[in-house]
This record gives sequence, structure tokens and C-alpha cells, in this order.
Amino acid sequence: MAVLIPLLALALAASASAAAQESPYQARPTRWCLIRHGAQRPQSVTQPHLGGLGFGQPYDAIRWNPGGPGALGIPRDLIGIEFAPNPARGRASERQVRHILRADYGYSVAWIRRHLMRRANVVIAAYSFNRPLTAAQRALLLACLRP
Repeated sequence: MAVLIPLLALALAASASAAAQESPYQARPTRWCLIRHGAQRPQSVTQPHLGGLGFGQPYDAIRWNPGGPGALGIPRDLIGIEFAPNPARGRASERQVRHILRADYGYSVAWIRRHLMRRANVVIAAYSFNRPLTAAQRALLLACLRP
């Protein structure tokens, strides 16, 4: 009996840890945090695999246009925030988008580093060619990632 209780506690801690790592960040609380901190126009995307987000997967996502509409209504800054189901899928999405940007579009590693980042299950990409993620945008996004 003395051995059973510590083993049971260890098993429960391991399953709780695995559950916490399964999907550490969520779209809805992150979006509300962005709004509370003054972010303009962050939109939830229900079908992110349509419209350039999701990297081919039906993940939760947020589309944020901090610069507002530009010429002809085309967004000046478009930032896609993808919430994969777990960190492993987040890494896979990041690898896939890096490969596409490098192989299909010929962007340099430095360009990709300025426009793309990942934290756990979240992949953040600035889709504007000449507007990378700014330090302020990075800080806000990282501060607002919520479980």
C-alpha cells in the first residue's frame, strides 16, 4: 500500500502534465487579451485553412491586421496566429511554412526569421512582404498567449 500511493500520485502527475502540454495556448483567451491591450482588428478565423492560415490544417487561428486597410482595401500588415492542437503539430506547421517560404518563394533564412515565430503550439507569421513582426508586436503577442 505504501508503494501504491506514490505510484498513483506519479501517474496522476504525469497525466496532468501531458494534458497541460497537449494544448497549452488557446485562441479565444489570446484574442481577448490582444483586444484588452489595445490591439485593433484581431479576428477569429473559423476555417483557417482557407485564406492563407492554418498551413493546410483546420486549426483555430486569429487574423490580425494592425496596420488597417491599405490601398484597394488590401491589408498593410497581416499577421496570422495559428493554434495547433499540440506542440508537435505546431512544430510540424512551422517546418512546413519555413519550407514553403524557402523552396517555393525563395525567401532567405533571415527574412523568414523576421516574419515567423513559434511558441509551443502557436505559429505566428507576418504575411506582409516588407513588414516583419516588430518588437512591440512580438512582445504583445507573446504576453497575450493564454492557456
